[in-house]
Amino acid sequence: MNMTNIERTESSLSADDLKNIDAVVGYWKQSFQQLKTLEMEVICTASKDNGVNVNNQLIYKGRFVYDAPKYYVQIQFADKKGVLGDVNTMGFDGDYYWRLSAQGNQKTLIKYPKDTEEPNIIFDITPFVLQFAFAFDFSAKKFLATLQEAQTWESLKRRITRIDRSATSKEMIFSIEKGENAISSDSAHESYKVSVASGDTPTPVSWEMTTTQQKGMRVEFNTSQSKIYSPDSWPFPFPCRITTLAYLHNTLMHQYEMLVPENSLKINQPVDAAMFTPKPDKDTKIIDGD
Repeated sequence: MNMTNIERTESSLSADDLKNIDAVVGYWKQSFQQLKTLEMEVICTASKDNGVNVNNQLIYKGRFVYDAPKYYVQIQFADKKGVLGDVNTMGFDGDYYWRLSAQGNQKTLIKYPKDTEEPNIIFDITPFVLQFAFAFDFSAKKFLATLQEAQTWESLKRRITRIDRSATSKEMIFSIEKGENAISSDSAHESYKVSVASGDTPTPVSWEMTTTQQKGMRVEFNTSQSKIYSPDSWPFPFPCRITTLAYLHNTLMHQYEMLVPENSLKINQPVDAAMFTPKPDKDTKIIDGD
């Protein structure tokens, strides 16, 4: 079975469907291309982990600063008792991906040039990476900057196979396919049902995903709180509280919540450019990746 380039055909959608796709995806593309800077804090907690109730256990606290395409992440993971560990920082300075980690008194700085394949030393903690999980190709970096690239949205438009209307709300339901770039009977394949709010700000409010990577696996996402900015500053509602749930054979295994305090959120405002350059001390071990 060929899973490469899973795309819809023009005949599978009506003229109105195609018009809606162009309008909605065009709005998303334009919104992210208008995003110049972002600063926020984030708190991630878990209600269920590996099928066990964990009572809003703290997973990590973080900070994110972005000045396209540069970014900075500060993160502290918590132990099972909710005690925060060492501070780790990571980012992209325009030339290098880097990660400065601490383990007790030992600090290590790892750097990779920007043309490196996914360096696997950094990750994006913005809620957009989850809200728009369906928009990333399998080979794409799961970073905010990828959502500012025109080809991301052109690819997405080709992978929307159906539009339905919700029977209980004014939402549109987009069916989206995502296949791994491989020709194999066991190639990874994800199917999304994305609920998009109608109106002037067509926002993804929830989605459900099934995958061939694990039989019986289903992941759900929803946004329960957003902050609205004026169209002059930024037109897109910022998802301040999101929840992801992972099911295995209809049993809830994981439930995580990400909260962005509204008072920490700054969009298209000046940021400290010095944040994007790592600051090792004289005792830091430096490793150059390849």
